[in-house]
Amino acid sequence: MSSPPHLYVVTSPVPPGSSDTLRVEVADHTATAVASPGFRHTFELPRDVAVEALEWQVHADVLRLGAPYRRSRP
Repeated sequence: MSSPPHLYVVTSPVPPGSSDTLRVEVADHTATAVASPGFRHTFELPRDVAVEALEWQVHADVLRLGAPYRRSRP
């Protein structure tokens, strides 16, 4: 039986009501959250995070980004 992968998780407040316009762009190991009006927040992701599996959601005006690590962490 294998254990679930360890996840890298980061959160950030976003402007109230911006969940409809929010988008997250990923380039290399940088994720950028952008929403109107003028909100932009950049996250540097660890090199051992699987950025291709990055998922995000907004709940109660808080953005949550999560991605599994490529290898098990102690």
